[in-house]
Amino acid sequence: MLTQNTISKKNKKYVTICIVLLFFVGFVGYQLFLESPIFQIASNLIKHSIYFTLIITVYTIGRFAWQIINSKWILILWNIVYLISFVIFLVAAILHIFNERLQDHLILAIVNFRIFMLSPLPFCSLYILHKINKILCANES
Repeated sequence: MLTQNTISKKNKKYVTICIVLLFFVGFVGYQLFLESPIFQIASNLIKHSIYFTLIITVYTIGRFAWQIINSKWILILWNIVYLISFVIFLVAAILHIFNERLQDHLILAIVNFRIFMLSPLPFCSLYILHKINKILCANES
């Protein structure tokens, strides 16, 4: 039978793997799709399909990690943030596909937001909040 320490070490290993995967997906998404000259000539439908695939991959990896960490409030926050992001990206993609003349500053803001959401920064920020909450709860006891 596994002890609590063994389960904790196993969970840390899975969370570490998730963080590495988040870095990998963010790097691949940025290098192969956002900066690639070949990708720039692809149709808008293909571009947005790949962006959605990447954002769903990041969301799924993060959700798996938060389920392992077992922090319910962070998991809820993770779901809300990525749901709002997905809706923003979906509306922007639909507008961009059907109306190719969106404002440049709007496109730039959405691209920067997408880069942020594809990076491991949202996960790391929430992980820091989780650790701070854990420390504060331990001090209250």
